[in-house]
Amino acid sequence: MTSAFRYSSVVYQNEAEDVRSQNLPPKVELSLASPLASSLPPPTSPTMPPPSQHPSEHYTHLTTALSPLNPTILDLDILPSSYPPHIHLAPNALALPKPLLISLFVTARHIFIAHLAAPSEDSHDAALKATLVILFWEPNHATAANFRKRYLRGLLLRGSDDDDDDIGEDEIQDAVRRELCFTASLVTSPLIRHAKSSTLWSHRLWVLKTFPISNTSPFHSSNAQSQPQIPLVGFWREELSIVMRAGERHPRNYYAWNYARQLFATLSEREDGSKTEMARGSVEVVKKWCLAHPRDVSGWAFLAFLLGRVDGVGEKERGRVVQDTRAFVRKYKWRGESVEWFLRVIG
Repeated sequence: MTSAFRYSSVVYQNEAEDVRSQNLPPKVELSLASPLASSLPPPTSPTMPPPSQHPSEHYTHLTTALSPLNPTILDLDILPSSYPPHIHLAPNALALPKPLLISLFVTARHIFIAHLAAPSEDSHDAALKATLVILFWEPNHATAANFRKRYLRGLLLRGSDDDDDDIGEDEIQDAVRRELCFTASLVTSPLIRHAKSSTLWSHRLWVLKTFPISNTSPFHSSNAQSQPQIPLVGFWREELSIVMRAGERHPRNYYAWNYARQLFATLSEREDGSKTEMARGSVEVVKKWCLAHPRDVSGWAFLAFLLGRVDGVGEKERGRVVQDTRAFVRKYKWRGESVEWFLRVIG
């Protein structure tokens, strides 16, 4: 008799004395080393059939909605299970119940793996569409994000070749614009895992570092035409509005504000004179945002970054920001570590 079975027998005897007084059947515990346990058949678990590789109507509907013909930023959301299993669409908005999204994610992951290494163009397009659904459910799926990087880099390489099947500059700009709209829809959504996803923010930064900025803005509309300004300055303000929206929906969004720091450093190196204009135009906007969200230290830290590390902001602008912040504290008798830290660092 093995030691494991001997110990099991002692436990059984002690329990048997207790249950005899209660007229209850004894509870038998079998050790894996006992002869009886070894004679039992191994436990079986129900097997689920693999998801179908043929996209369903919901899957096709979702991938089409996430990549519309006219790129635009969507307001995305995941609804509770109590909602009917349908994709709910509104102007510039999309939502679907969690169980439906999970089932579509399983299908998308199966399609993505099946077509990941396939050389055909159809398989490549199927895998690319699958990444839309994958990142909608799992924003930190690095493999899906890297696949989209490889797709964009492939367009860039094809555009630089001298072959006859080269793609045009407009097609590359359209692909970049779609990517910016898709990532902006995810990071500005009310979903906290998406707004604070380091994978999505770093992917968006990679796109802007790799491709030229001109005509790639998701908001490319009347702003650039109505005001004569440096193109990078207008683009920076649009990106800053995305960061502030992500920070407003999810406070202390250090991922978003760190993206703003890195993007500011990247854009300021591309064009002479843009650094000063970017700094001067951003200080007032960020100051208003911080005064509207005085408890969010991540916003105050970025404002301190603009005031303390950018040459384009002089002592006059810095003094005005400090004066307005102190006036806010006196008016509302505000007590908070975030504001106190900012005044201690800047003031």
